[in-house]
Amino acid sequence: MVRQVTSPWWEGYGHATTYREQHDHLDVPADHVTDNGHRLGRWILNARQHHRKGWMPADRITALNRLGMIWHTRDQANEQLIAHARAYHTAHGHLRVPRDHVTEDGYPLGSTLKIRRSRCAHGAVHTDVVQALDELGMMWDLREALSRCRGYRRLAVRQGVVEAAVGCRSGRSGQAGSAGDLVPDREPDGHLEAVVGCGAVTTAGSEVG
Repeated sequence: MVRQVTSPWWEGYGHATTYREQHDHLDVPADHVTDNGHRLGRWILNARQHHRKGWMPADRITALNRLGMIWHTRDQANEQLIAHARAYHTAHGHLRVPRDHVTEDGYPLGSTLKIRRSRCAHGAVHTDVVQALDELGMMWDLREALSRCRGYRRLAVRQGVVEAAVGCRSGRSGQAGSAGDLVPDREPDGHLEAVVGCGAVTTAGSEVG
């Protein structure tokens, strides 16, 4: 009887309300299906599309806003990235994030920055994101960083002087490799930092994303 008198849209809204109560957000995966078989993820995607095209009535927009509807997922992703990047910069004083770095709350900051760097090379990163990361010292072109640093052969660290042949593939102090791969990120100033191949390494040898 309820199905006969209730609009399918408002039925979907009911499932969205339940999801919001259970998870405290409405960031529904695109493939999410409720226990009773309702394709809520698809319903959310359709709602965003209708909103974007101006097809959604005002009362439905208001109702979804009450649940904390995420209309523009790309904007949310950008805000999340910038927030984590700023937190990392505050904690470490730089944005040379190891490629495998994951924050305490599970955000893959290292791999996300790597992806954005690749997209930026094709002009596919919003200018606001580029500007925000630039302010944190983001290295967009690691090859350019390599060329600026090429030629230094000795790295000073706090515990003493470590000799590193230009070309240490692993990027760890004291190890030698084929010429042309390891170079300091800057002139020796008390920190062992190097750029390796398509990434950068810290004293622990972790590649920068």
